[in-house]
Amino acid sequence: MIPSGYMAKFVEKDTTWIKNKEVEEILSVSGCISKDFTDWIDYWKHNDFWFFDNVEKISTLAESLGLDVSEVRWFYYETYELEFFEKDNVWKEIDEFKGVKSNVEAPEKFDLKGYDIVTHSCRSSAECSPLSCNGLAKTIPVNQHCLID
Repeated sequence: MIPSGYMAKFVEKDTTWIKNKEVEEILSVSGCISKDFTDWIDYWKHNDFWFFDNVEKISTLAESLGLDVSEVRWFYYETYELEFFEKDNVWKEIDEFKGVKSNVEAPEKFDLKGYDIVTHSCRSSAECSPLSCNGLAKTIPVNQHCLID
């Protein structure tokens, strides 16, 4: 796994629409359902993984924008080294990681909640998390966070 960075999110707790009684909250990587703390991309404080290298960078940006982040939850992400190409039905090394610029300060310890599946067709920030955004959690076993154990 590759340390990718941090994000602050407003976690969605209304899960009635997902039609999976196991799911209690949506901890998806994408910002489709559990929203990021703000529309942060235009400020260019993120790293090449499209996350932040540390919590302080998020806090500093939020403070400069006058945002209250007392209600957000903080997330640390790592990325799998391979990506799946459905057309060819193969896993390949992610070429974009060669030369990626980041200085992620990985935490000494963290509480793993599960694994998400994320689309990256534009090769930038996380797009959809099919487990939640596309409703795959209705048919794929997920935990209470709408993630794969």
